[in-house]
Amino acid sequence: MSTQQYKAFLLRLQRDEGYPNWRATIENAQTGETLRFADQNQMLRYLLKDLEHDDRSQKNVNQPPVDGRV
Repeated sequence: MSTQQYKAFLLRLQRDEGYPNWRATIENAQTGETLRFADQNQMLRYLLKDLEHDDRSQKNVNQPPVDGRV
């Protein structure tokens, strides 16, 4: 049986005239937590790390215990 995971974020990007980088704000729709990033690369690293963490957590849940007991 498969389970579906869902994440929702509100993403805001802002770049001031004369500056090369976009500043980013992410708001987690489930928790309301707001995170601010100085540039788009920091924001992308955060999102990728967050998704990788969830992937590892999900794999550990589906794996049998090391000693074989359930």
